[in-house]
Amino acid sequence: MSFRTRTRTAGALAATAAVLFGALATAPASASDSARAPSPGDFTVSIGAKGPWTNPDDTPSATYIDKNGAFYYQSAHSLYGANDPRKWTFYT
Repeated sequence: MSFRTRTRTAGALAATAAVLFGALATAPASASDSARAPSPGDFTVSIGAKGPWTNPDDTPSATYIDKNGAFYYQSAHSLYGANDPRKWTFYT
């Protein structure tokens, strides 16, 4: 193996080691590493007003533009029983 090949190989190994050891050094602490694990009472969630949105649904809307350039979004919802209705709505 030539000196140049050995140098490249050594450099590649050193770079790989640096990346791996750097990832280990910056890994987040686990719950066992902290004084105590957070409990649900440690968190508070608050929301503001819904705003002007008039088409809320229980699934995210998907947007698309048709071949003529018209913008659409579709929304879907369903009740969760096996025989409950499902509905898809398309807006433009």
